[in-house]
Amino acid sequence: MTIYGLYIFNREGTCLLNRRYNQSSSSTSSKSAIQQQKLMWGLLYSLKDFVKQLTPNTLDENEQEPFHSFTTSEYKVHYLETPHGLRIVLTSDPALPRLHETLGQIYKLYVEYVVKNPLYTLGQPIQAPVFQARLEGWMESLPFFK
Repeated sequence: MTIYGLYIFNREGTCLLNRRYNQSSSSTSSKSAIQQQKLMWGLLYSLKDFVKQLTPNTLDENEQEPFHSFTTSEYKVHYLETPHGLRIVLTSDPALPRLHETLGQIYKLYVEYVVKNPLYTLGQPIQAPVFQARLEGWMESLPFFK
C-alpha cells in the first residue's frame, strides 16, 4: 500500500503543486505533467458535478462536500475541498482506507508554510522550500508511504 501522487489545485483549476511518489519510470505515462494535471482537474470537476446532482439536498451539517474519494482496480483518488476552494488530491493504492485526515494535515501544512508566507502570491505555483521540505518529511513519516 502506497501513495502515488499529490496534486493541489486552486478554485480556478490551476495546479499549484504536483508531486509523484513511488512510481517506476516504466509505470509513468507518456503524458506530460501538464496533461496529467489537466486530466485530473477535468476528472475531479466532472465527478464532483455528477455526485452533486445525485446527492440529496439534505447533507449533514458537518459535511460540506459529498465527494471524498473513488476507487478503481489500479488506484484510489482521495479528495478534499476547503471552504476557500483549494483542492487537495492524493492518488494511492486502492487498498488504502479513506485518507481524509491525511488531506487535512496537508492543508494545515499549506496554511502554515504557504499562506502565512509573505513572499507567496496566492494562485501561483508553490515554490516555498520550507513547505516542500516539511511536506516531504511528513509524507515519508506516514506508515503507508513506501
